[in-house]
Amino acid sequence: AQECVSISFSTQRRDCYSLKGLVVQRQSLDFRSHSHLFGEADFKRLYRLSKADFRTLVSLLEPDLRRTQRFNTIASSVEPNIMIAVSLRFPAGAKALDLGWPYGLALSIVYAVIHDTLDVINNSPSLDNIKFPTSRQNCCQEAAAFQTLRGSPMYGFIAALDGIAIAIRCPTAAESADARKYFNRKGFFDISVQAADSASYRVTFLSAKHAGSTHDSTAFTSTVLYDHLSVSENDGGLPSWAVVAADDAYGNRSAGGRIITPFSERNLDTEKDSFNFYLSSIRITVEQVFGVIVSRWGILWSPLRCSLRRATRTIAVCAKLHNFIIDERCSRGDSVDFNDITSPDMDNQLEGEPEIFLQDCLHVDGEIARHIRQGPGALRNELSHELKVLGLRGPAR
Repeated sequence: AQECVSISFSTQRRDCYSLKGLVVQRQSLDFRSHSHLFGEADFKRLYRLSKADFRTLVSLLEPDLRRTQRFNTIASSVEPNIMIAVSLRFPAGAKALDLGWPYGLALSIVYAVIHDTLDVINNSPSLDNIKFPTSRQNCCQEAAAFQTLRGSPMYGFIAALDGIAIAIRCPTAAESADARKYFNRKGFFDISVQAADSASYRVTFLSAKHAGSTHDSTAFTSTVLYDHLSVSENDGGLPSWAVVAADDAYGNRSAGGRIITPFSERNLDTEKDSFNFYLSSIRITVEQVFGVIVSRWGILWSPLRCSLRRATRTIAVCAKLHNFIIDERCSRGDSVDFNDITSPDMDNQLEGEPEIFLQDCLHVDGEIARHIRQGPGALRNELSHELKVLGLRGPAR
């Protein structure tokens, strides 16, 4: 008969376990030897970063992690590279229960390591890289970059704006007095995330504080970016020509007229249809950024099963790590490679598939529809007229 072996965890020491009454020392992982076992492609499959980017991330975060370990003794014996490796595997889609034995850590230490490291990533000044252009020089650089990237004749766009629904589990009564607010019209609970990007595919603005049933235009009006865009140039705001591309879920006259949306009428004439084509070529960059982030971080492939505060933190960490990867590639002179993204078949242990839920159409709500369809703005008409004068038009449909 096959012999049965019972294994029970010791409650006295977190770095040991008992096997048939014998206390066995838990072997901690030698990360340097561990990393040498993997080629560059396999290492990137595990941690979503190249080996060079991983080493840079460790050097940036090690001082903050050491400082954190002084206050949290549970993870005080874990090396910073192990802390970052475990914490990268978590947003990559691995379960905390499966991260203990490969790295020689007890489950309680795994949870402490993940939460401490994600907090450090979210709060570290070294990774404070989500910044919207504010100076005239930065605005000129972004406007020229968008024009070059898309070959667009329209100048002045400094960002593309859109919303994405990040699925979460049903909030508890302690987290929200009315969990129904987080249930959206697509049939699941989510956080409504507002984000803007640059021509280099970096996230330049992120807001993840609204319930899933909140309309994109409503969520955006309560953000600091909306207030920033609403300030005129004479009062210290952005240059008068600086605008943001968005879809028709946003009001064309919102934020002081700086949000430019497409014409939503049917049977558009050539002038307006050409404007919609060139605007869409700029606006699509933010949808590409959403696709890159969701495809890379497998934790977003299924509902986030954590508190609302930690869900918001996880979303911010994924965006900041995305910017970190883009910055490192730019520093090496590399271009953004959309083929260098983890696909569903690369890690069959992940649940679900990468799905992106964009709000690309208007709600049925009459009040919102009337607010959004207040008529075309003067700048939008002027831009479309310039395309007509230049003889530029989109491809024939």
